[in-house]
Amino acid sequence: MYKSIKINNFRGFKEFEMDNLGRVNLIAGVNNVGKTALLEAIFLHCGAYNPALTLKIDSFRGFGQIHVEFDRSRLEKSPWDSLFHDFDKSRKIEINGKFTDGSVRNIGLQIVRPSGESPEKGPIIQYGPSALKNPPLDTENTIVLKLNYEEFTKKKSKMNHGSSFLSIGPGGVGTPIIKQPPFPAAFLPARYRPPPEEDAKWFSDLEVVGQHDMLLVSLKLIEPKLKRVAVVATGGAPVLFGDIGLKQMLPLAYMGDGMSRFASLILAISHSKGGVVLIDEIENGFHHTMMKKVWDAIGKVASSSDTQIFATTHSLECIIAAHKAFTLAENYDLLVHRLNREVDAIKDVTFSKCDLDTAFEMKMDVR
Repeated sequence: MYKSIKINNFRGFKEFEMDNLGRVNLIAGVNNVGKTALLEAIFLHCGAYNPALTLKIDSFRGFGQIHVEFDRSRLEKSPWDSLFHDFDKSRKIEINGKFTDGSVRNIGLQIVRPSGESPEKGPIIQYGPSALKNPPLDTENTIVLKLNYEEFTKKKSKMNHGSSFLSIGPGGVGTPIIKQPPFPAAFLPARYRPPPEEDAKWFSDLEVVGQHDMLLVSLKLIEPKLKRVAVVATGGAPVLFGDIGLKQMLPLAYMGDGMSRFASLILAISHSKGGVVLIDEIENGFHHTMMKKVWDAIGKVASSSDTQIFATTHSLECIIAAHKAFTLAENYDLLVHRLNREVDAIKDVTFSKCDLDTAFEMKMDVR
């Protein structure tokens, strides 16, 4: 699990640090203070060796295909420009994480132009609209994102380090050959729903190891009439169906957005054993009266799966419900973080159980 995270030159963070992280971290703050950007930075850090994740996070925000502008055979803009604080690409993005086992991982991201370091020093596969099996790297018209990584053990000895490169140019997108990430991670954006077949696959993985009841028990908190969950092939794709006592089973999506989103949350957490799940605007799709039950289930599944949670919210009712749920749980695994903008910096204010008890008693708004 993460113990702390430090971010430099990423999105709205010039310099930012969270040095008190727990099993479940609920992140609040006003609009445009950096809550979603914080999740994105952690997601990139979880990927460790994979610069291609920088393109994926834009899709989480609703952007479509990669668009690159050329002018007289020179690359003028890149898809990565907005990742750098104040668009300052002269400074490297740095994301450093410390873990509860004492180990450390640092990653750095920088744009390498043709006059800089050659990406041919790193492992790259080229592919794109040219349809060539091995299109040559056009260094005059290609821009490259370089990711450096280094990992240290508890005793501070370097155990792993290297670089990988992601290139974009007239020949298409070049993707790096990467190692598997150190642990699983899942990102559930506010404006994006995982495809039904992904939920169905994750449920099937649970069923193979006899843990599929985890989803049923959780969903029954919202829909007590639910008797069974199963994968059904419909329209050529596997979809999750539920039995609520009607003449036939229904797709979970027919039971409301809340049921579908809740299923995705539980499946993502259970599928990310020993890893991290990041959830943007966790209250979306849920009536406020259901939030305590939602947090009950999230807390139990996260604990049993040894999964760390980072979730954002705008809702005071969501924070209160989480506090009540974890107060009644076997372990109080919740920390609430409020991001505050102070002059040109963003600071993390952390609320423990005692802090929240006092804040709610005094009717303070911790959002």
